[in-house]
This record gives sequence, C-alpha cells and structure tokens, in this order.
Amino acid sequence: MTKAEEMAAAAEGRGCLGRSQDDEPVFVLVARDRFAASTVRNWAQDVMAATGKTIDDPKIGEALELAARMDTWRENHGGGKVPD
Repeated sequence: MTKAEEMAAAAEGRGCLGRSQDDEPVFVLVARDRFAASTVRNWAQDVMAATGKTIDDPKIGEALELAARMDTWRENHGGGKVPD
C-alpha cells in the first residue's frame, strides 16, 4: 500500500494500522530505506518457515509484491538511502 492508501484504510479500521491497538507498538518501513524490501522478504520467509504457508498464501504474496514495489520505487527515486 502507499502512504495514502494505508492512511485511508486505517481511518476505516482496516489494514495493519487500522487493526492495531491504540497502545500497540508498530514499526513502519518506507521504500526509500535500502533495507526495507529485504526486511519484508525476510518476514515472509520467517512466516512461511514457522507456519508452513506458501507463496500462494494471500498475506505472503502481498508482502512479496510490496517488497518488489519497494525495490522499483527506490530504484526510480535515486536508489534509496541508509536510515539516519
């Protein structure tokens, strides 16, 4: 999701932010972070290893698609940066 899509979903109680508790810690990754896409891919691999889910699972597929979109965005916007 893009920032705008995530914000709209959260306002409607959908998506990871919309479903999280008000006092629940969250961690946001953005495409300009050079490590974001690989972190998302690692998360998907960890979930598959722990649950037996496959790439065909909608949540896993969505995560891997997002990682690819992050890579494309970063490459199209100067290559990204190492986090501050």
